[in-house]
Amino acid sequence: MVGVGATWTEAQWLSDIKLAASGGFDGFALNAAEESLIDATAIATAFSAAKSFGTTFKLFISFDMTVFPCIAAGDATVIIALSKLYASHSNQATYKSTGQPIFSTFGGSDCTFGQSATGTWSQAWSVVVLKPLATATGKTPFFIPAMYEVNSATFNTMPELQGVFNWMGDTNLTWDSDKAYISGMSDSQNRDSFVIEAVTWNDYGESTYLSPVLGTDSINSAWCTGLEHSSLLSANFYYSEGWKTGTYPKITTNVIHLQARPHPNAAKASNDSTGAPAGGSTGGNSIGPSWEIDSFFALIFATAASSVTMTSGKTTNTFSVAAGVTHLSSPLEAGSGMSATLSQGGKTVVTLAPSSYTFNANPTTYNFNYYFFSSA
Repeated sequence: MVGVGATWTEAQWLSDIKLAASGGFDGFALNAAEESLIDATAIATAFSAAKSFGTTFKLFISFDMTVFPCIAAGDATVIIALSKLYASHSNQATYKSTGQPIFSTFGGSDCTFGQSATGTWSQAWSVVVLKPLATATGKTPFFIPAMYEVNSATFNTMPELQGVFNWMGDTNLTWDSDKAYISGMSDSQNRDSFVIEAVTWNDYGESTYLSPVLGTDSINSAWCTGLEHSSLLSANFYYSEGWKTGTYPKITTNVIHLQARPHPNAAKASNDSTGAPAGGSTGGNSIGPSWEIDSFFALIFATAASSVTMTSGKTTNTFSVAAGVTHLSSPLEAGSGMSATLSQGGKTVVTLAPSSYTFNANPTTYNFNYYFFSSA
């Protein structure tokens, strides 16, 4: 989110780039949500920082079309002008086999740019944005927008598209507990894609972030304050290397990653003006979305066959796991913390018991974000 880093110095951008690269990322999609010099200046700073890091870390602009106007043909002017600045930049992300600069959006299926209503939205983008941009730069854009609320069956009928990012988020919506980041990364290994985009690096307002919480995003920041996700970067590196090279790195250290929500699904917040998130609650004891599970989740990296014990309150479960990576879950007890131990040959070799965590039975406000902890 470029807006989060609107006031960052080049050194701050460079620090984030170094951290992202250490976690297996090759670049950032720069979500531009302001038709102003604020985001344009931040984008320039980001490209400058990337250049100082080296050409291996790539960037591309993703225009947020929920903000940028796109009704008249003239609305394309600022989009073309900003894209033109970086089309030939050494850190501009390109499609590797053709060298085409990647051009992306968030949304935009309702854009007409003054074109006939009988044409498709992709044709409007092609005529008013992509072709003029190609003429101005001598490079044909590789168009992979992030579309939502669009019938995916229509994508194959649109030759203007080179691909589509599957991106969807909402500030008061949650996803299945077993569809959290660590499960999603392992699932992605089977996808035949030339790029995988993680949602997101720093969208604190939607609780989808991997970077350390910097406190710079005031929108809904209460949902992420104190709930760090950056421990996932080491796990991300493992999956990233596996996807990019076809071979997973050798596991040389036993590691436990834990994740858990702040409070039970049935908890009633005592002072929350926003209310519980939407998502299909069917009544009963469920206050939040009915699919949310009152459990904590473990991602185990084991160097050899191991025994893993997960405990919360009086509930304990023990699992046998093979060498490699294993996903586990165990119930949480309200008012209790959580812990996990990994044993090999009858000896405990790793213990993770976050002292700062309690599954809060009486929250003041609702929060369906996750805490993440790691023994690494």
